[in-house]
Amino acid sequence: MFYILALTLLFVLLYTIWTKEYAYFSCFALVYPIIITASLFTGGEGAKQTQTAIVFALYIMLLVIKFPPNTYSCSFYYRSPLTITFLCFILVVLLHDYFISPYFEFHTKEMVKNEASILSNIIIPYFLAPYLINNRRETHSFTNAIVLWSLFLIFEFVYVFGFNQKLFSDRMLFETISDGLLGPIALSRFAALFLVFVILKVFSKADLSSLPISIVLIGLATISLLITGQRGTIIGVIIGLSLLLLQPQWRKRILYFIPILLLLLIIVSFLKFGVFGRFEEFENIKQFERFKDYPRVYNIFDKNDFLWGLGSMGYFWETGRSYPHNIVLEHISSYGLLGLICIGMIIYYGFKMSIHIVKHSDNYHYHFYACSWVMLLFSALVSSGISQHRILYLFSGILMLIYNDMKYSTFGDTPLLEDSDE
Repeated sequence: MFYILALTLLFVLLYTIWTKEYAYFSCFALVYPIIITASLFTGGEGAKQTQTAIVFALYIMLLVIKFPPNTYSCSFYYRSPLTITFLCFILVVLLHDYFISPYFEFHTKEMVKNEASILSNIIIPYFLAPYLINNRRETHSFTNAIVLWSLFLIFEFVYVFGFNQKLFSDRMLFETISDGLLGPIALSRFAALFLVFVILKVFSKADLSSLPISIVLIGLATISLLITGQRGTIIGVIIGLSLLLLQPQWRKRILYFIPILLLLLIIVSFLKFGVFGRFEEFENIKQFERFKDYPRVYNIFDKNDFLWGLGSMGYFWETGRSYPHNIVLEHISSYGLLGLICIGMIIYYGFKMSIHIVKHSDNYHYHFYACSWVMLLFSALVSSGISQHRILYLFSGILMLIYNDMKYSTFGDTPLLEDSDE
């Protein structure tokens, strides 16, 4: 099975290069390397150890096949306040880890490993963004690739790991049946990206001519999202799509979302998803360990004069918990006031760009990035650690590219494709 998956994947990637649909390759390398994780699962322990090398090889291939980039777009991108914030964040991490953290002397190896994870999952994807998207057409191809790779991932997961009906009620089975390689949090974000794009594509023109196949895709994406059982991601999808209400055309299309609501009611009535029981747990929210992370982070901040943090992974060695399950809290506990300023600037510019794009563009591909960024941010505020939010940081960069093009035409004279499939 490993060789079948590997050959199929290789054929698809080579085909995208042959047809010069580089955005499909870019989307795979930076958004869906989890497909490699799932494929290598069937290749034994030796194959698993090659995953990091393969990911970096994909990065290098991207630089080669996408060279040279759009220099005009790059000049605006790399001079932007958001890029300066990312550069400052690098310095803040190094400052805390090597000069301030009380744990570096005793846990040097682990902290350096965490820095490498930040480099590969945050810094490299963000700074590669101008190479990924040189023109407006590639922003469309990148979003279309979401559907291709989402379907590939769903097929691969079902075929490789087997589909167990117990997944509907026990989300942790994802990690059990994949030996910890695939967790429900990461899978929920892929399902959410798939769902957001399909919804936007179907209802962008309020055209119901392709409703049957659209309902199938929406249903598949919805079931995938509900099975993962992640409350934060589900709420994030709702909040992200609510951003569309800022756009007059989308407000007129609200009635066309009724079929989606009916579909959800049908799914809920026939299938018993464990996630609905998890929503009921909010009644005891003060008993959550994640609720207790707030006073813990405050105490760490207070202990360090509201200025410094404990460095990478410092929260783990201080409290015994891997991270505070909130991207803002982790920046505070690890990198202090400077870390808070960095993540605050990223969130500020992300919202500023998302709102501008939705209000001043009729392009549903652009709306996808804005809505998905909001969804990913909300998910990041309730789960996972900093280095596990690669897509959030990557989409921050893509939003910057789109924002700059809308204001300064940085993509050049390439004609804008109005809500097409190209």
